[in-house]
Amino acid sequence: MKTVRTRKFLTIFISFALAAMFIQFFSGIKTEAAQALNFSITTSRSSDYVESTIKTTISAYGGKSPYKYKFWYQFNNGDWTALQDYSTKNTASLTAKKAGSYIIVVRVKDAANKEVTHKSDPITVLEKYVNPTNKSTVSTTVINKGGKITVKGAAINGTKPYQFKYYYTDQKGVDHTVKDFSTTASVLMTFNTPGFYTIHCSMKDKLGKAVYDKVFSVTVKYNTGKTLKSGFTLSSSSVFTGTKVTITGNASGGNQPYQYDYSYSLNGSAFKSISAYSKSAVKAFTPSTAGYYRVKVAVKDMSGKTNFVYKDLTVKKNTNKTLVLKTAEINTTSLVDRDTTVKVTAAADGGTMPYKYKFEYKIDSGNWKTMMPYSTYQTSTIKLTGRGKYSIRVTVMDSANTEKSKTCYVTSITKVGDSEVAENINSQYGLSASYTIKDSTQNAQYEIHERVPSSSQWNLIRSYGVSKKLTLRPRYNGVTTYLIRKKVNNKVTDSYFKITTYIPAAAQEVCDIVNAERKKAGLNPVTLDTDLIFAAGVRAEELKTKYSHTRPDGTDINKLLKDYSIITPNNAPENISFGEKTADDVMYDWMHSKTGHKEYILDKNAVKMGVNVYNKYWAQVFIVKLPGQR
Repeated sequence: MKTVRTRKFLTIFISFALAAMFIQFFSGIKTEAAQALNFSITTSRSSDYVESTIKTTISAYGGKSPYKYKFWYQFNNGDWTALQDYSTKNTASLTAKKAGSYIIVVRVKDAANKEVTHKSDPITVLEKYVNPTNKSTVSTTVINKGGKITVKGAAINGTKPYQFKYYYTDQKGVDHTVKDFSTTASVLMTFNTPGFYTIHCSMKDKLGKAVYDKVFSVTVKYNTGKTLKSGFTLSSSSVFTGTKVTITGNASGGNQPYQYDYSYSLNGSAFKSISAYSKSAVKAFTPSTAGYYRVKVAVKDMSGKTNFVYKDLTVKKNTNKTLVLKTAEINTTSLVDRDTTVKVTAAADGGTMPYKYKFEYKIDSGNWKTMMPYSTYQTSTIKLTGRGKYSIRVTVMDSANTEKSKTCYVTSITKVGDSEVAENINSQYGLSASYTIKDSTQNAQYEIHERVPSSSQWNLIRSYGVSKKLTLRPRYNGVTTYLIRKKVNNKVTDSYFKITTYIPAAAQEVCDIVNAERKKAGLNPVTLDTDLIFAAGVRAEELKTKYSHTRPDGTDINKLLKDYSIITPNNAPENISFGEKTADDVMYDWMHSKTGHKEYILDKNAVKMGVNVYNKYWAQVFIVKLPGQR
């Protein structure tokens, strides 16, 4: 029973609530239906001038929807013109084709045929302002010297009256006013000087809102009957970096007017353009690099003839450091054969840049002679035609006229002939060779030089000393000539001997066996390399002192290769042996060794090999080139 009462109470409550909602809903409908038809209106314009768009938008409310809209307009109180008949479109646009007063009328009609009307306030449309266009003219653009040109000022659009200004610009960029702003419609200009001119006619309208310049290029000609000559001036012949230099062309003769081409060369380099041929007789140039400039101005006249002329320009830079001659070097050794041409190079720093260099020389205690006077060149050459000690002096002078000098030396000797060679020694390549100086002079000292056949330079291998026993290891395979300079009481005499090196037959024999073994294994052959034969000879000789892969000085084969400038892409494997008499014997031992010798011989990446022997001590060196290495 308790449950039944509860449900009955809930049903009654819901019924009351629904009744209240329906009352409120119908009450709202009655309120809307009772509201009068009305609307809001929005008018916008794209501009205030002719060709602007006047846009009108209507938003209706009240009455009975849906709504329909109708638009008219009136121009200057004239007839009414329809824009849009009744439709559901609530926006209409009008393009104002004429200046004047426009009135927009809008009528809204609802579904019950009730209507409301709105008439806008007058909308004023102005004449569109069009910027004036300069229509000025000239009577001609080419005249002879003393000729006249009529310039007529003319314009359209804008607001009259117009004012004009007449002036011209000459070839040097200078303006000359003929008539300032006035209503004068034309002027007469007379040109008595040949050249390229630009005539300007500036104009402005009554409002003064815009000024336009019309430009005419005019050529004033004159045939002088004389030969064309280029000419120009520099605003300065010596400036610091970053300073503007003005170049002014002033050619003469020929068929005027002229066009000018400007270029420069820095320290003797190729010419670079500043400005190609143009009508401008004046050009600004701002050099940023210190040095000696050669400025070139070429001129071209009306008949196409050309001429050019140069001027020098020094561009300085103060380094705020003391001037020094850093380099004064000869590209050769201190001792050379007679008739050798040597090159001397100099380089300075500090002081006031740029620099000039002077090269001089003398032989022994003779007088100084000039190789090259002061110039921008930093190198000079001299052929040593005389015999003796050449002193070569280099002097640098900066732009502040400060000077610094250095002297370098080279000695020229008579080229040795076979008849002057006292002895010829044969020696195995890579091994050391002994020579004893055969001389009994008291208090003598000996200096030793060597030279290979392809060179005129003698390389010092031992400075003056009293020892007569020489241990030599010629690096060149073939003939190496040795010079013994004997000095007694500062008097020097020369004598010569030669060492001819040879490669032992065993080297090729071992290489042949190595390649035979590599062929069996399906590997590429290795080549017998002269540099590696030399290195193997050094190692073979060292093994007598210390039989080890570590050299007597504690280094290894790679250090030896580096010391003799033998370039390798990777570590160089080395095999050594002692006691075998022949190539067959030593290769048999290496191929049957259990300590890695065979692995080096059959390394698939091996490309070069050298081998040598000394008193049954054998050394074998390989170059291994891994994939991707050069």
